[in-house]
Amino acid sequence: MAQFDLQSYETVEERHARAIAAHPDLRCEIRNHTTPSDRQSGVWVVEARVYLNAEDQAADLPKAVDWAFEVDGQGMANKTSALENAATIVTGK
Repeated sequence: MAQFDLQSYETVEERHARAIAAHPDLRCEIRNHTTPSDRQSGVWVVEARVYLNAEDQAADLPKAVDWAFEVDGQGMANKTSALENAATIVTGK
């Protein structure tokens, strides 16, 4: 397995800026699919749909769809922000 190289890491903010520069009307829609049962287990489940423009979004023609989940309290960010972390991870890929 390849080792993580912090020097080549691109932050979510940097990835978003690069995407917007390439597609100025880019849209990302986050859908929370977390069920009451998920919440009892401390889990958040989100879906991200990425659209290149408003017309594609209106027609529900995403360029990409991805899913993520996070568990409350696992890892540093998830101690207070598991839902936000899941949404950021799914849009930052």
